[in-house]
Amino acid sequence: MVINNLEVVNFSCFCLILNDFHRNRSNEFKYKIWFNIFDINRDELICKSDLTIYFSIMFQEYELENKQKVVDSMVNSVFNEFSENDPEFKIDFNNFQKIAWASNFMGNITFEP
Repeated sequence: MVINNLEVVNFSCFCLILNDFHRNRSNEFKYKIWFNIFDINRDELICKSDLTIYFSIMFQEYELENKQKVVDSMVNSVFNEFSENDPEFKIDFNNFQKIAWASNFMGNITFEP
């Protein structure tokens, strides 16, 4: 489905996605799905551009003052923590897993039946 020139999922598809985070799915499977959600340009790396697009989509419906500043702040927060001041830093899948594990990612997104 396309809304405002953006491809979005319908409720049926959303339910299928939720099923992918069932407790019986492997953590590796869940990490890969979540990584792909952030890897907007599909280059197997998450860069600032990917996260900027992701957060812009997430906040597009919110009435926020300085919305772009909020998005930029969130993106910079993620990258400043892990990039060691490298402006070309990109998060590969292995580093994504480490970051997600450190944040208790699985404990926060595993859905019970």
